[in-house]
Amino acid sequence: MRDHSPRLHRAVLVLRYYEGLNDHEIAATLGMARASVRSNAARGVAELRKAGLLNEARV
Repeated sequence: MRDHSPRLHRAVLVLRYYEGLNDHEIAATLGMARASVRSNAARGVAELRKAGLLNEARV
């Protein structure tokens, strides 16, 4: 099963940028692999950029 949904992207971004958790902590909280955390974060940031809600500066 692929763990790539907008709701999951949002959860990962909130945990990373608002709660300050690292990849390991997010993975443990959401019950997923650290690689999945990183890919969901990247997809979430890409969606925000595509929607014009985030500039091109590195996040």
